[in-house]
Amino acid sequence: MINQSPKTTCYLCGSIDSRTLFLGRDRLHRVDDALFQIYRCDRCSLVFLSPQPTEEELKKYYPEDYGPYHTESSVLKYGTLSRVLKKIFLLFSQKKRETSPDTSSASFLDFGCGGGAHLERMRAFHPHWEFCGFDTSEHACVSARGKGFTIATGDIETALGMFKGHFDVIHMGHVVEHLPNPRATLSFLRTLLKPGGELRMSTPNVNSLAAKLFRTYWFALDTPRHLFLFSPRTISRLLSEVGFVTTTIECTRDMGVEIRSINYLFERSDMRIPFVLWHIARMLLSPVGILLATFKKSSVMSITAHA
Repeated sequence: MINQSPKTTCYLCGSIDSRTLFLGRDRLHRVDDALFQIYRCDRCSLVFLSPQPTEEELKKYYPEDYGPYHTESSVLKYGTLSRVLKKIFLLFSQKKRETSPDTSSASFLDFGCGGGAHLERMRAFHPHWEFCGFDTSEHACVSARGKGFTIATGDIETALGMFKGHFDVIHMGHVVEHLPNPRATLSFLRTLLKPGGELRMSTPNVNSLAAKLFRTYWFALDTPRHLFLFSPRTISRLLSEVGFVTTTIECTRDMGVEIRSINYLFERSDMRIPFVLWHIARMLLSPVGILLATFKKSSVMSITAHA
């Protein structure tokens, strides 16, 4: 079944000059075989899914085993050796942190915190910070609260309205592409920051080489969960419209998205990647990642902006 759209007005610039790039489907969880149309605006180059599924329709595409809701990635396959190596890595990471304790204080909101993995990492580096999280998934919130964090859920204005002008830092890790109305959400989040407060974002880079090569098999396409896909130019424009000043946009060196995209091409019954093979591939491709990041052509952007 193809969800066809009679309306392809661009969310960012309002142009009706958009064209279909290709059809996408849920390759990650394979909830169903529905096809969704992916458009690119000819005027501003925003890439978007149209029509957007309703909030109720989207719920089934976020099952309880959705990766960000958990500590371990649902994309990787863990064997006995994998778990031992992971514990060794975490042990060395903990020892490294212990040699350089941070004594600063700040208030930090992880918007779209999932199971609390990023909050845990930040707390390890900044033990004196105040940490809060927000997520729309009650299942994920239970996991994050179990790690000792204050977590809000539900309607964002009701859940977070009492924090106006409260936070020094707001983090959005791979969240903005999921939002049905990112302009409204970013505008609200700006009111939660102190004057000059910092917004830290990560999101797929639709201007990457992998996006052009893999097209519908690009892992970061993630149809239909990703409603919008941004480039450095379009994310800067969106942030500027709601009053943020973009400070830096950098592309990450990690080749994880590219490796997963190659994996998608094989359409195996079990699409998980063995943990050891995953890290070997990342190591071998690291020089390519450095080159792509230098020219802002890798698959993930990290953005810093200020209120």
